[in-house]
Parts: sequence; structure tokens; C-alpha cells
Amino acid sequence: MYKNDDVDDIIAYEHGELDHDATLALFQRLVDSGLVWNLQGSYGRTATRFIEAGLVTDRPQVRDDLGLPETTFRVRQGGAK
Repeated sequence: MYKNDDVDDIIAYEHGELDHDATLALFQRLVDSGLVWNLQGSYGRTATRFIEAGLVTDRPQVRDDLGLPETTFRVRQGGAK
């Protein structure tokens, strides 16, 4: 599902009001949510170019409660089974 901030940022992007970093942050959120693939085709093409350039990851960036990236793999208590 989308957030109001995403809608506001999409509108700002459409008006050319986002700087480079804000644009990448927007596209990362859109890729993480999967929404980018349901928007107008130019969004998916732009996301693909950013992914191929290594500017955006196609793996969701899971965040903890503090907004910090969580590790991809967690060690189970008691060792791997």
C-alpha cells in the first residue's frame, strides 16, 4: 500500500522538484513496496535503470523500529538447525 508521503513525493518528482538523493530515496521506497511496477511504465523503466546502475536495490530494504537497515539474515538462538 502507498503512503501519503509517497504520493507527495511522486507529485514533486513529476514537477522536477526532487534532487538526486530524494529521487533515489523515492524510487527505493517504490521498489520496496512493489508499487513502482504498478505505476505508469516510465516509473518501472526508471527503477530498472537505477537498479542496473546499482543506485537502487531490488531487494526490499527492511527497516527496524528506529529506521535503521536490518540485517538480511538473523542467527537463530541456539544455532542453525
